[in-house]
Amino acid sequence: MIEARVLVTDRVTPLTVAGRTMHQIGLPYHWGPTGYSTGDAANELTSISLDPNTHIQESKAFACDIRSGRRPRGPGRAALLREYQRRAGITDQTGMEI
Repeated sequence: MIEARVLVTDRVTPLTVAGRTMHQIGLPYHWGPTGYSTGDAANELTSISLDPNTHIQESKAFACDIRSGRRPRGPGRAALLREYQRRAGITDQTGMEI
């Protein structure tokens, strides 16, 4: 989960995939807290895995959930993470392997 400022624009046209409208977002990568920009890194959203054919990390395309406002802190953050885990079907028994 990362927090970022956004710019909403109509310059990027939504895609229609299997009859469903999918909006595209862009996140710049940066160098973490020691680079030119600071804050959360887009890299934190991706898994650490490689495409089996090209060995390129799986960060070119993935789904995400965008929420307005600041991300919760303290107990609210843990509750939000549990809700995302529930929605994804992740339990102590399944781990991340679904």
